[in-house]
Amino acid sequence: MTVPCLPTDIASSTMPSPARLVIFDCDGVLVDSEPLTMTALAALLRESGVDISSRSLLERFRGRRIADCLSELAEQHRLCLPEDFEPRLRESAARLYRQELAAVPHVRDVVQHLVEPHCVVTSAPRAKVALMLAITGLSQAFGRNIFSAYGYGIWKPDPGLFLAAAEAFAVKPQHCLVIEDSDVGVAAATAAGMAVLRFDPSADRTRAPATPRVGAVIILPDMRELPDRLSRWRRHLNADAPGRIDPALV
Repeated sequence: MTVPCLPTDIASSTMPSPARLVIFDCDGVLVDSEPLTMTALAALLRESGVDISSRSLLERFRGRRIADCLSELAEQHRLCLPEDFEPRLRESAARLYRQELAAVPHVRDVVQHLVEPHCVVTSAPRAKVALMLAITGLSQAFGRNIFSAYGYGIWKPDPGLFLAAAEAFAVKPQHCLVIEDSDVGVAAATAAGMAVLRFDPSADRTRAPATPRVGAVIILPDMRELPDRLSRWRRHLNADAPGRIDPALV
């Protein structure tokens, strides 16, 4: 896969910059879909005699594989869910997406101005992701660069899906920056040896900006802060390249 040219502020020094990749989770990072999914799940569970709020379901199952969530709920509440429960859930959720789904605030503008290659790494089925990106106007920004756990048989917190994306772009894991919002996603990206920004709109916005680097999980409370974090990450990678001096650091 061809990697686009590096931006001029980085390519100006004497040695080539490392190839880089920016990786986005989908649900909760690009689109605000999980509350709608859990609303659909709560409604179907009520039909089975189990009353659980969508908020409780979201707090419990954020970022997890839906089949595992249903299995856990069935065991806990001694339910015998019909075979078509998951397809019905997906159809119900898709109806809600078409009616109410929105992109995460400011993410469209950020993604449209990215200079690095970028992709989606998600535990959701590819068709679902494609639908959500189309609804929210994000399809063109990612094209076919969607890495779905269903296509690889690898689910977070296993790091394999992130590593597959890095390999497809011929980028070293330590030169990848991941934007995630769930515990399992953060764990997977960290295990893959990638720098991680944890998107959390409820986090403290007074915190001083920090540089994303491998081994550190930095909180991102607002997508408008992402360009600054990306700039810091680029300078960090450039400074670590042997024999390089980044003019922005002196």
